[in-house]
This record gives sequence, C-alpha cells and structure tokens, in this order.
Amino acid sequence: MHKLETRCNKRFVLQDESEHMKREIVASFLTEILLGLKESNKKTRNRAYEIVVEIGHACVDEDKGGNKENLYNFFNMVAGGLAGESPHMISAAVKGMARLTYEFNDLLSNAFDVLPSTFLLLQRKNREINKVRIF
Repeated sequence: MHKLETRCNKRFVLQDESEHMKREIVASFLTEILLGLKESNKKTRNRAYEIVVEIGHACVDEDKGGNKENLYNFFNMVAGGLAGESPHMISAAVKGMARLTYEFNDLLSNAFDVLPSTFLLLQRKNREINKVRIF
C-alpha cells in the first residue's frame, strides 16, 4: 500500500494534467485502493479509506479545477467495482461507496441510483458480500 500511496500522491498532485488524464491515473490505482479497504492490517485499511476520501476532496477542489461532476464520476468509478467477479472486490466497492456517501452528502442521490443493484448483490449467498451488511 505504501508504494501505491506514494505513486498516487505524486501523480494526483500534478495540476497541469487534463481531467481525462487524472481520471486515467485514478482508474489505474482504484482497484488496489478499494481492495485495501478489505485488508486485515488496520493501518493499511485506514490509509486506504483516507486515500479514497482524499481523492474525493481533490475531485471537488475548485483551486485545482475540480467540481461536483468529478466527484460523481469518481463515485461511479467506485460503484463500477460492483461488477467485479470476486466477492472480495464487490464488498470492497460497497465499503468504498459507503465511505464516500458518508463523507460527501451530495452523493446521496447517486447512491440511491445504485441501491437496487447493491441490494441484488447483497442477496447472494456469499459470506464475503454478506459481511458488508453487518459493518
């Protein structure tokens, strides 16, 4: 996670990159960040949550050209993890969406859009996915 954190911080801080390029950078690390939310090591897990929130704040930072649309796009990228093949990835995506929704109230309407899909996934008879409901 430390290598990821270093690379992600170096690349995301660059202000002269286009929105498309920033989105590509985040997308390249997003799977690893989301899977970090499921780590057994508490420090790693907490840092993954912090990175998700930091990226969300960077998306809306107007000084760096951010806006709410960028935040919605990031939320949708995280929600894309619901289409993951592994239950581990699906539950990580649910945790990421929950954390973003908690931090950014503006995402509530977007969260409601993906709730039906999320509820369908939570009906699966898979322990990994069902554990997310408890926490």
